[in-house]
Amino acid sequence: MTPSAQLTFLGTAFSIATTQNDHTHFVVQGAKTTLLVDAPSPTVHRLQRAGVDPTALSAILLTHFHPDHVSGVWLLLMDLWLMGRKQSLPVIGLKHCIERVQTVLKAFDVAGWAGMYPIEWVVVEEQVGAAVWECEDFAVTATPVMHFVPCIALRFYHKPTAGVVVYSADTQPCQNLLELAHEADWLIHEATGLGVGHTSPEQAGWIAEQAKVKNLALVHYDVLSPDPSQIQAGAQAVFGKDVWLAQDFKTIEF
Repeated sequence: MTPSAQLTFLGTAFSIATTQNDHTHFVVQGAKTTLLVDAPSPTVHRLQRAGVDPTALSAILLTHFHPDHVSGVWLLLMDLWLMGRKQSLPVIGLKHCIERVQTVLKAFDVAGWAGMYPIEWVVVEEQVGAAVWECEDFAVTATPVMHFVPCIALRFYHKPTAGVVVYSADTQPCQNLLELAHEADWLIHEATGLGVGHTSPEQAGWIAEQAKVKNLALVHYDVLSPDPSQIQAGAQAVFGKDVWLAQDFKTIEF
């Protein structure tokens, strides 16, 4: 039997985290590949708790430059250096994001860290179907979505199984995302709430239904809500299928 890819949620919260729910980020693993999507907080211990070796990261994918998505990048890069990483590490994102991450790293004088491994900066084109990452396990593509700063949604195609996961990142409903998510096995969609640059649970359900995805999981939701089941119910009523309210350290396979 062909082994499935695995996606593990390292955090599922919106811009305010709790002791139970860290800011939204996750790791995608294939047979030979480990991809981290966003790094909002100290990430090494989250990876370790998920049973993932941090030094085995193949690449870091950044969706956009907002604190609740990138504030842990610099600490992660330092931790990997201190843990003895030697091989180069691709850090991938839009020009807007990459340039700002580089600016902060310069303030930390990373060039002066003796024996620091090479960082391979990879800029993703801000266009529909942009190439992000290609390897034996995965083909990853992106599309621009609608947020307060330049932001990309991601599509992970697992070559051995032809499974597809799409991550909305932070966005309000838009045609680009609808097309990217078409007939995906899983749509991982933010559910911050109704408003400019974000999506409500009901709107996430509508996108999932229109895109004809098989499964919908909600992330980046209000973890302070006194009744999170209402978030799930709102999406489910529109999607017409069961909806998964994602939780930290839970996994999906595709």
